[in-house]
Amino acid sequence: MNALSSVRVDSGCAALSGAAARRFAPASLALFDNNVERLRVTRGTICADILRGRKGTRSQTRLAYHALQTTDKSLRSHVCEACRCEAEDFALHHKARTFELQQLCANNVISMPPVSEDILASTSVLLKGLLEPPCSAMGALFHSPLACSLYAAAVLRALPHNAFQLATRTNFSYFRPNMSRALLACPVAESLLQKVETGEQHGIIPPILSTHICNIIKGGALHCNMQSLQQVFDSDMHPLLSSAVNSITSKSTYLSLDSPENRTEYQATGTRSYVLNILSER
Repeated sequence: MNALSSVRVDSGCAALSGAAARRFAPASLALFDNNVERLRVTRGTICADILRGRKGTRSQTRLAYHALQTTDKSLRSHVCEACRCEAEDFALHHKARTFELQQLCANNVISMPPVSEDILASTSVLLKGLLEPPCSAMGALFHSPLACSLYAAAVLRALPHNAFQLATRTNFSYFRPNMSRALLACPVAESLLQKVETGEQHGIIPPILSTHICNIIKGGALHCNMQSLQQVFDSDMHPLLSSAVNSITSKSTYLSLDSPENRTEYQATGTRSYVLNILSER
C-alpha cells in the first residue's frame, strides 16, 4: 500500500500522463497520451448516445453498453501500464469482448427487435480499433500476481471518484447497479462467470440457467456434474468449463475465443434439456 503514495492520478489525465512519463520514452509517452485522449472521446460519444436514447431498442442498448465496457477495458490497461500495475491481460479480455459481439450477432435473428446491421458493423469496427497501451521496458512494481492485482484494484477504484469516469472491472455495474460480488480467486472461473452473466444480459440464456451455472462455478468441482453441464455448451467450450471448475489452466482453455464464426456457444437442445432438469428439481 505504500506504493500508492507515489501514484497521483486524482487530478485526471494530466496526472496519469505524469505517471506514464516515469515509464515511457518521449515517443511512447506521446502515443500513450494520444491513446488515452482518443479512448476518452470514444467513451464520451458512447455515453452521450446512451443518454440521448439514440440506441432506442433494448438490443441496441445492450450493444452500446458492450462497446462501453470494452472501451473501459482498454482505458484500464493504459492506467495499469502507467502505474506499473499490469494486472489484466488486454489481449485475452479483448478476445472475450469480441467473441461476445459475435454472440450478439448470432443471436440477432431472435432479438426483438433485431439490431440493424449497420450498428452491428460500426460496433465491430469500434472494437477492432481499440488501442493497446505501449509496452514499457520497466516491469510491474511487484513480482507477486496477488500484490499486482491488489495494487491495480486500489488505483482503479480511485479513478471514478477522483479523475475521469471509468469502470474498474469488466461487468462493472452497467447492467446490475444494485448487485455486487467479490471477484473469484481463480481468473479462469471469473472469466467464465462473466461470460455466463453476459450471456444472460444479452438475452442469449435465461436467468434461471445463468444463476444455476454461476452457483456451480462458485462451488467448484464438488458441486458439478461435468458431463451434464457440458451438454449446454459447444464442444470447444468444454476446456474452459473444465478449467473454471477445477481451477487448472491448459493451452486449450481459451481456444474457443479464437473462433471467427458468429455463434452463441450454447447448444439449443442441451440448454432446453438442462433448464427442464433444473425446474424439475425445484
